Amino acid sequence: MYIIKTIVALVIKFIITFIASWIAFTLIDTVPLSWITLIAVTVTIINYLLGHLLLLPSFGNSIAALGDGVIGAFTAYVISLLTNDFILTRNALVLFAVLIIVVEYFYYMYLKSSDKVAL
Repeated sequence: MYIIKTIVALVIKFIITFIASWIAFTLIDTVPLSWITLIAVTVTIINYLLGHLLLLPSFGNSIAALGDGVIGAFTAYVISLLTNDFILTRNALVLFAVLIIVVEYFYYMYLKSSDKVAL
């Protein structure tokens, strides 16, 4: 049962990360949907491993959400450096980081209150 709850939590995390990346990278830049999906998958995995499993238990909700935003923006920036298909602007990266911080803050509050996965 724990693994199903964790998978559901990861799917929710992916969806909110995808929406945040879609908003930030299509509103300011013209990033193709395939790259937005790759960014969302990569950021979801890295933020789960670093933010959810390391930062959240050690430092709490606010620091974990802040860390997720910074890690997410940095990850998106690195992905943009590895391709010539798109370039992310500073404004898009900042908007993405802010969206991730806000969404992850409430996401972690939801997880703690609903007892979906072990924190």
